[in-house]
Amino acid sequence: MRKLFGYFLFLITLTLYIATSCPTVYVGDGGELISAAYLMGIPHAPGYPLFCLLGKIFSFIPVGTVAFRVNLTAALFGALTVLLLFYLLRKIISGSGIFAFLFAAIFAFSQSFWSQATTAKGALYMLNIFFLVLIIYQLLLWYYLRRDKYLYLASLFYGLCLANHQTAMGFLPGFLVFILAVDKSKFAKPKLLLTCAGFFFLGLSVYLYLPIRALAYPLMNSNNPADLKGFLDHVLRRQYGSLTQNAFNFSVFFAHLLNIFILLNRQFTIVLMLLAAAGLFYMAKLIKPMFYMTVAIFLAIAGGIVIVLNTELTPAAKEVNNLFYLPLYISVLLWIVFGIFMIKDRFKGKVVSFIVLAAAFAFAFFFFRTNYDANDKSSNYLAYNYGVNTLRSSEQGAVIFGSEDTPLYQLAYLQYAEKARPDVIVCDENGTAFRTLLTKEEKGVIYKNYMTVKTEAYLASALGSGRPVYHTIESGAFANKPFKKVAEGLLYRVSTDKMPLRQKPVILDFKYPAAWEKYDIFNRDMIARYHIFAADYFFEKGEKQHALVLLIKAGEIAYDMDWVQHEIGSVYARFGCKEEYLKQMEKAVALHKSSFERRNNLGNAYLSFNRLEDAVKEFKTAIKDSPDVPAPYHNMGIALAALGKKEEAKASYLEAAKLGQPESVQALISIYTADNDLVKDLLVMEKLIKQNPAYADLFAGVGISYEKKGKTGEAEQIFLSILKIAPGNPYARISLGNIYINKNMVAEAASEYETAIKYNPVLVDGYYNLGVAYLKMNKLAEAKQCWLKTLELKPDHSGAREALKYVK
Repeated sequence: MRKLFGYFLFLITLTLYIATSCPTVYVGDGGELISAAYLMGIPHAPGYPLFCLLGKIFSFIPVGTVAFRVNLTAALFGALTVLLLFYLLRKIISGSGIFAFLFAAIFAFSQSFWSQATTAKGALYMLNIFFLVLIIYQLLLWYYLRRDKYLYLASLFYGLCLANHQTAMGFLPGFLVFILAVDKSKFAKPKLLLTCAGFFFLGLSVYLYLPIRALAYPLMNSNNPADLKGFLDHVLRRQYGSLTQNAFNFSVFFAHLLNIFILLNRQFTIVLMLLAAAGLFYMAKLIKPMFYMTVAIFLAIAGGIVIVLNTELTPAAKEVNNLFYLPLYISVLLWIVFGIFMIKDRFKGKVVSFIVLAAAFAFAFFFFRTNYDANDKSSNYLAYNYGVNTLRSSEQGAVIFGSEDTPLYQLAYLQYAEKARPDVIVCDENGTAFRTLLTKEEKGVIYKNYMTVKTEAYLASALGSGRPVYHTIESGAFANKPFKKVAEGLLYRVSTDKMPLRQKPVILDFKYPAAWEKYDIFNRDMIARYHIFAADYFFEKGEKQHALVLLIKAGEIAYDMDWVQHEIGSVYARFGCKEEYLKQMEKAVALHKSSFERRNNLGNAYLSFNRLEDAVKEFKTAIKDSPDVPAPYHNMGIALAALGKKEEAKASYLEAAKLGQPESVQALISIYTADNDLVKDLLVMEKLIKQNPAYADLFAGVGISYEKKGKTGEAEQIFLSILKIAPGNPYARISLGNIYINKNMVAEAASEYETAIKYNPVLVDGYYNLGVAYLKMNKLAEAKQCWLKTLELKPDHSGAREALKYVK
């Protein structure tokens, strides 16, 4: 009978997980991962090759949608993990099937584990925990039986585990310390070590899926890891840059640690956590190697994630980070089991055993009942409906630009797996979900600056194509662009002269559950977005009160989402609701204090109210958080200039200009032109022109302004400095030649004009001025040729026509 407990538990959990699985695409990365598996493509870094292969197999199951089939990957491996956990616990507690059954059930019904057994993305975490338990079980068999084959199997499974999710790197210290504590002589056996390494790399070889598939250029080909550099960059996640650029902060560190213990209490309750604390010491007494292993895994995962993240713990971060801590719960569960058996051993007798058994059953039932509603996704069509309505929002042949994961990945699934709306082109501005920004010849990693260039090129192409152009709510492609946009359904329609808006803008009846409070932050995000679009629509219709009600509702639904509060504020600003705009930006900052975007935008809100000191304070905080971003420097320059702090404003503009903000160069030039003080900053000017040669024209304009004011000496210095960096700049060459002409340095002037023409053979003013210089040098034939060329390039040039009279 005891042998059947495990199979019975497997069937119970598998049935439960399937019954509560999402029937279609879910929020977050699910759409991308499902599409990648279905197409045998490559999702975002590090590529998840094992999931793609398994997901492809599951996509052949002839039930439900493609999404549901791939979601079943998580259900199966969740149930297999519980089965393995049963066998592991039974091994530890000397064959007690009923206790192993109940404690494995407690874990199976726990909130976080169950939540991930119902979606495709959850399969990544299910596989992670599955291999963790499987490897611990192999090591435990080796501990009892001392057969090296279990070490070989553990090595193979660890390679496969790393081919699934990179948080598995945190498992290695625990595995190594276990082996070291049991038999350290194993590390002195080269043959054993080489064999283990061979099995490990065999498991890890699943990563070869990435270059093999990339060479076939599938529809989903994130970063195109077809060559060695692209492959390594993708696997090592280099396109994301460094994991954290923030200085270590103890308050942030301790906030993350506190959050871990809050999550543990939510997962197991305070009662079981007290048992875990007792069980930790009892494990150290009974099976010391297991004590070392579980503690090492706990510390490596918890400490590693906390140190690597090292960012403010926003509500959204808490939701996302919870998934990374799933391996901790295995260690804690084992400590709980040892805590229970400490009680049994200390208070022997059937009554104690019965009480413990009854308590374990009560906890299992309590977890099942408490977590069922939260984890039941069997009727959750929110992401699917949002994606469908997004496509319905666009006209035939539309181009949609987007940068947020959830909307893009829903569209990826609908277009690739369900073949919906093939007429629509979706441009992924981050280059992770769609192939539209990548050609087969472009090898290697797509970095953010490269994607910006590609996005701008696609934007120009789309706007010139005559196609209707739309963008999602947080699109970066249209940030600070002078286009009118109007909400149409769940998209913003871009209006240009060539692309008028619809006669009747649409607003879709997006269905969502009334009890939105029960849904997680990502589902509520979509519901809130719907209200924002609807409000935008009613503002356009002039129904302000209706719009305000919708925005207030959006704010209530997204009470813990800084990015949504910001978008609500943007709508208020666009329709002139200044007080509400400021309040929303303040709410966004309160939710994410360390976000430079939120600080910068709050500073802009203060600017609109002429609260200049408050604006400067916010911009300074934004700069402190992200010193490599130009926008806060530029905006602070605006505020400082308004405060009359010209030198400070100029310094701020300079920083923004160095970081590539063209508007800051324009602002600097306005200051230089007004105050005639560019000469003292010539070295700065040269550095800026080196950084961006296009700035040479702007600075040449300042020199021309100096010249017109009679400051020819300063103008000459400016032109010479420009030409050191940009020798072909026509404005500097011709203006310098004009200065020389006026000084009667005719030969020098002619040389400047000749050089200008050399760099630009169709330079009208270059030929005309050179003709004047030749005339002064009595080179009449050459002067005539220059003026004839001037008329060839510009037939109505009156100066050249008049000048020819002197050389006939």
